[in-house]
Order: sequence, then structure tokens, then C-alpha cells
Amino acid sequence: SQRVARLAAEDAARLHARHALRGPETPTKVAVAALAAQVDELERRAKRRQDDVARAVLEAKASAKVEHARAAARHAEALAAKDAQLGRFRSELDALLEALKQAVDRRSAEAAAKHDDVARQNLSFASEAFGAE
Repeated sequence: SQRVARLAAEDAARLHARHALRGPETPTKVAVAALAAQVDELERRAKRRQDDVARAVLEAKASAKVEHARAAARHAEALAAKDAQLGRFRSELDALLEALKQAVDRRSAEAAAKHDDVARQNLSFASEAFGAE
């Protein structure tokens, strides 16, 4: 819509410049009109360039925002993956610690039973050896 309006304005300016040059004018007026037409054309080109630069800046900003959002999403995904990995590691570590605790408890119980058995045997031996006298 802006482009169409700009093209229509450029066409109108060109037609105006042609009509101004066709009239019975003095050479000075013709030269001034031609110079004015050139200045107008240069101004239009400068305006078009400014518009192009402004559009490019807006596109670059939008692109940067999109890229920033993508990077943030990638970082969030990586962080979530690390959190999940840490959770799995904690679970595995908890399971290993529980298994170790059970093994220690089992060995302690076995050692206590063995110790009690040896103590009973020693008591029995002592009472047989010394109690019979």
C-alpha cells in the first residue's frame, strides 16, 4: 500500500515535470525546471533509500529477536535435560546407597549372629571345662 502510493506519487511528479518542460518557457526556466526535476528525483531516491534502510533495520531487529528466542529455547531445553540427568543420577545414587545400607545391615547381622554363636560355644566350653570341677 505504501509502495503503491509512492509509485503513484512518482508518476504524478514525472508527468508534472514533463508538462512543465513542454510549455513555452525561457531557457533559464527550462534549465531551472530540469534541475528541480533532478533534485526531486534525487530526493525521492534518498527517501527510498532511507525507507529501505529503515526496513532493513526493522527486519534485522526482528531477526535478532527470533534468534534470541531460539537460543533461549535451546538453553532451556539443555537445562531441562541436565535437570533430568541429575534426577536420574540422584535416583541411581539413592538406590546404590540403599543397597549398600542393606548389605551393611545384613553383614552386621551375620557378624552379630556369628559372634553370638562363638560366644555361646565359648560359654558352653567354659562351663563344661570349669563348671564340672
